[in-house]
Amino acid sequence: MTAKKPRTVSPSTPKATPKSTPKKAKTAKPTVEFKSLEADPKDSTPVDVEYEDGTLESKILDDEPGFGHMLKLRGTRAFTLVTTTMLTEGTYSGFQAVIIRPAKAFPFMKLSEEVRVRIYKIILAPKTGTIVLDCVNSARKAVTAKIYANGDKHRLAILGVSKEIRKAAFPIVYSNCFSFESTSTLLNWLSQVGKDVRSSLVDIDVKLYVKSSAHTALHFPAECDKLDRLHFEQGVGVDKTPAKAVKDFYADAYRFLEAMGTAKGDKAAGMKILSFGNGLKCFSIKEKVKDKEGQRAWSDAEKEEFLRSLKAKLG
Repeated sequence: MTAKKPRTVSPSTPKATPKSTPKKAKTAKPTVEFKSLEADPKDSTPVDVEYEDGTLESKILDDEPGFGHMLKLRGTRAFTLVTTTMLTEGTYSGFQAVIIRPAKAFPFMKLSEEVRVRIYKIILAPKTGTIVLDCVNSARKAVTAKIYANGDKHRLAILGVSKEIRKAAFPIVYSNCFSFESTSTLLNWLSQVGKDVRSSLVDIDVKLYVKSSAHTALHFPAECDKLDRLHFEQGVGVDKTPAKAVKDFYADAYRFLEAMGTAKGDKAAGMKILSFGNGLKCFSIKEKVKDKEGQRAWSDAEKEEFLRSLKAKLG
């Protein structure tokens, strides 16, 4: 039996590593600065003209023969380029003019009042049904409606178009529910807005009742004579008996409750406007269970006692 010859393995030729072509670095385009072209003070032009690099003179073009100058046209309303022509008379005889046709303003006020109100509601209505106000800077006491402004932060600009539009649109804005994270935020906002705003509010929702700010905060809603609802979700009677909670709450809210009674001709009118949250976070009392101190939410009877006692204080 003849032995097989061992197979000869030829050495493999190493593959050449392809050379990658280095990418050319992107050259940043030079920033073009524009400057406004002065308009004739005798005329009111709806389209502003701006020219590049602060020079009025045209420049030699780099990639084609001739001269050029980059202009930018900007207007608050749409416009159409019509033609260009040489002027043959007047001060600018021998000058070339570019003719632009500005769009005519839409005759909004010729629409029926019903249609205009529907448009106001579309523009001004919050997507969530509630305008939420947050304190964004406690040091400056700045309060903003970030969610309401999201996507259209200039929607309230319509109130400044004319007195007639403001008169119609103003109540639409403030007929919405205004929600505040605490009585502190409520105080900051109400102290910054005018009496016209306070007297237009109809629905206020406060998440947290804070004792340190509630007394002052509740002085302002006394001017909210159109108010139909004032709701406190948390913090009104935590760790208190109904009797103690009534005493403290009335000390903070008496001016508001009396003002509502005067404005609506019913002493109990303020009670009809008030509403409160349920559970431990709004009304609770400490008590011992098996020698351990804990909290429990008020019973329905205790909450009824609170409301009945508060109403009795109004006479």
